[in-house]
Amino acid sequence: MRVLHVVTLMSPDGRYGGPVDVAERLARATRRRGHQVAIAAGATGFHGDEPRRRDGVAYRLFRVWGGGGTTRFSRLVAPGLWMWLWRASRSADIVHLHLSRDLIMVLAAMIACARRRRCGGVVVQTHGMIIPSSSRLARAVDALAIRPTLRMADVVLCLNPEEAAQVREVEPAARSRLLPNGVETVPRDRRSDAKRRDAGRAPARREVLFLARLNARKRPLDFVRMARELEQRHPDVVFTLVGPDGGEADRVRSAIAAARSSAISWEGAVPPHAVRARIAAASVYVLPAADEPFGLTTVEAMACGVPVVISAGSGLAEAVESASAGIVYDDTTGGLVDAVERLLRDDGLAQAMGERGRELVERDYSIDGVADRLLELYPDLERGESRFRALWVTNVAAPYRVPVWRELSQLCDLEVALLEDDARLSADVAANRGADWRSDRVRDVRIRSLPTLRVARGEARFYALTRVPRIRQDAVLLGGWESPAYWQLLLVARLTGRRVVGFYESIQRTQRHRRGPIAAARRWYFRSLDAVVVPGVEARDALTAMGVDAGRISVGFNAVDVADIHRRATAAREPESAPGHRYLYVGRLIELKGVDLAIAAFARARGPEDTLTIVGHGPLQGDLRALAVRLGIGADVDFRGPVENADLPEILARHDTLVMPSREDVWGLVANEGLAAGLHVVVSSVAGVAASVSGMRGVFVVAPERDALADGMRASARSWEGPIAEPEILAHDPGAFARVFAAALRPPCARSRSRAREPQAS
Repeated sequence: MRVLHVVTLMSPDGRYGGPVDVAERLARATRRRGHQVAIAAGATGFHGDEPRRRDGVAYRLFRVWGGGGTTRFSRLVAPGLWMWLWRASRSADIVHLHLSRDLIMVLAAMIACARRRRCGGVVVQTHGMIIPSSSRLARAVDALAIRPTLRMADVVLCLNPEEAAQVREVEPAARSRLLPNGVETVPRDRRSDAKRRDAGRAPARREVLFLARLNARKRPLDFVRMARELEQRHPDVVFTLVGPDGGEADRVRSAIAAARSSAISWEGAVPPHAVRARIAAASVYVLPAADEPFGLTTVEAMACGVPVVISAGSGLAEAVESASAGIVYDDTTGGLVDAVERLLRDDGLAQAMGERGRELVERDYSIDGVADRLLELYPDLERGESRFRALWVTNVAAPYRVPVWRELSQLCDLEVALLEDDARLSADVAANRGADWRSDRVRDVRIRSLPTLRVARGEARFYALTRVPRIRQDAVLLGGWESPAYWQLLLVARLTGRRVVGFYESIQRTQRHRRGPIAAARRWYFRSLDAVVVPGVEARDALTAMGVDAGRISVGFNAVDVADIHRRATAAREPESAPGHRYLYVGRLIELKGVDLAIAAFARARGPEDTLTIVGHGPLQGDLRALAVRLGIGADVDFRGPVENADLPEILARHDTLVMPSREDVWGLVANEGLAAGLHVVVSSVAGVAASVSGMRGVFVVAPERDALADGMRASARSWEGPIAEPEILAHDPGAFARVFAAALRPPCARSRSRAREPQAS
């Protein structure tokens, strides 16, 4: 495969910053995997020593004009690059554009999109540079070039959900996918005194380092203010700024001069190849940037085992904080001072955070892992298989379904259409939905609400469209069949030639209508679909019993974000458990869930110090409390009330066995959550999940009866040896489920496009 990266500017001092670093890292990693890779860019500052080939990557650099200074990238022009790209793009399988609002990249993007049919695919990576702007010039550039480029690109790579939302605000049709930046990992024995001496500083003197462009967004003046506060308290520490001028150099010089301290200095820029060694020489790395989309040098510091201090506005803030790989401060100078001083005063804390930062990089931000994810995408683009668009229609934004949508968004251009809007959902007290069910809390999936009329019947909600939308996607997934809205959309999809896929979760035991007109309508509906996705074998059996062709049924495994639950539960778990066995029920307090059976079974099975916690609420709460008192276990049963999904892993971590006593349950995703947290699970044999998890460690499938549940709870307590470290459920994550949906949704034309394409001549 032939891959061409295009970036605005290369220079010996690396003044263009992150996009060049990312392009080079991805290019080297792609080349190591046997592909042909080239980088094309404007060039300045070279004097006959510009690179032609490094690490097997070819460089095509072209002279630039204009700019009026080193920081005016938007005004640079590179006619030679544009003319070369017009010819070269036809022989590339992938053109990878590192896009920004400058003349070089704007015209390069227009050329690549104009030649799109002659190359395999166009990838755009925005690096946080394509955000909504009120500037008239920016709006004009967006209308003429940026928005068409985002629309035509096969995929737009974004660093995080926030950037993806910003890109979609600029162009709603952008096919965004998430791809973090990555760095080469550092062997643990490489951060040595010799490396410090190579960086020009004796190892005996500690250093707090700022390494970035000196521009206003990076806030180098905040670093100087912090240094002035701390340099007298810590005479053994030096505070150094390293990086090219980005418009703030004069102010930084003045602030350093006013400090009158030899401990504070600005060294200027270092060449890109020396950045890692320079960071590794530091004791603490500080990046006080506001609204930093990622922070590649922060990742470099963590890779070297250097503890980091970053602001809450950094795109890495959540990852660093959750991994305890550094300190995230509150965007104030006082907060910055306190954070740096904590690390200077506590060497043990600094070392521990440095090690956790290294582990975080190895797990999530290694360039090899990032390149592998990118190379999974490239072949699909080369074959033209990733350009299909899908519409998923369902009633509400269930929080357990959002991770699957996120993963599916990485495999196709996905839009989710809801039949229930947030305002109506919040006002519906009987629906029993918390704030985590609101769609406006989902920032990394494109979601809209359809205009509907709603009829409530008990707990059921039925919807009819008041205005049938145009379906612009290639395929439609219908998340139900009972509401008229699904039938309306099925008709529109059929009339417009769209592929229609159903999602069916019910099992035969939960079907209300086995005969009669409703059962006949259900059979006709699912037989008419192109494909149906089911979450388990019991739902598959229900469809085949209706006469649906088994070849059109795709069997997945109903999924929640098991990796996140496992990580958070493990982090929250206390090293020593409380005495006794701790049972847990999570769900609604209604008849079908069998909570009364769990309480009665606990009364029979409990040991002297055992407890039962009940999480959830519903109309039977008063009756269940009275039952516990009547059975003499009122003091041992704790009714916690409802909790949001985000708080559930911490609750799971404080318990040993999850009890799911359902009298009837289509699936029972709480079983997935309990297993992901390492718990044992006593699960009702009539729940849809039972057949799919029955062979996993810690699972006890029992009949939904008091004595059978009590036997299962006793067996769980007897065999309990602590949380299961690597539960089998981790293999059944949202990504695996999303791939099942993607395979069912992908139109036949997208599958066969690779066979229809002929390779272009070099």
